Amino acid sequence: MVVRGDTSKSLNLEEFSAGGDLLVHEASPPSLLLLLNQAARDAGRSNLEKTTADIPSCYASPVEVAEVARDAGVQALLYHQIIPPLIVPTME
Repeated sequence: MVVRGDTSKSLNLEEFSAGGDLLVHEASPPSLLLLLNQAARDAGRSNLEKTTADIPSCYASPVEVAEVARDAGVQALLYHQIIPPLIVPTME
């Protein structure tokens, strides 16, 4: 099992994950981050605007993580620390 977080896509990750049973990795969907960034800008929240603009440089997208898992031959992939959090019915 390989657990990784707060990082972007890298060859290191692929090498350490090679042949693993499970890759646990954070994920940050760029399209959702763009929406958050625009909302922060529209609301005049410059601190949140900067934060949402910086996130893609230090977090991998779900697609990037899936590519690493595929290329490393990982058997299963589990996303954690999804930023921004996805709304799911069980959250209530």
